[in-house]
Amino acid sequence: MRARKSRQLAANNTQVAHIESNSGGDSFADNIAKRTRTRIEKHFTSSNKEAKIVANAAAVNRSIIFPLGWDKLWPGAYNQLTRFLRYFKGNAHDDMPDVLSEIYLREIKDNNAKPYRANSKGVRRAN
Repeated sequence: MRARKSRQLAANNTQVAHIESNSGGDSFADNIAKRTRTRIEKHFTSSNKEAKIVANAAAVNRSIIFPLGWDKLWPGAYNQLTRFLRYFKGNAHDDMPDVLSEIYLREIKDNNAKPYRANSKGVRRAN
């Protein structure tokens, strides 16, 4: 799984991957970092996920645009987002709303997006 994730980072020319260090994420991030040239930034999240998603929902809807046909490309993500209920116990999953809230907060809200540098991408071979 870690090899697949590092290949995905390279295939998408990901510059920075933000990975939560909670619940095993720290060792996951360390393993991914060994296999990719993508900069891995670990962070501990202690905030209330429900409050974060609800508070940023309007801004996420205004700021993040998916490609045409994304409902067919990623049906699981589409279903999570389009069927998401404000009453959290009514949701089977909250991963996509959580990720989009984090993207908004880390990359868009404070204009933190960095210019793309194609020459720094690729997968490193494990020694």
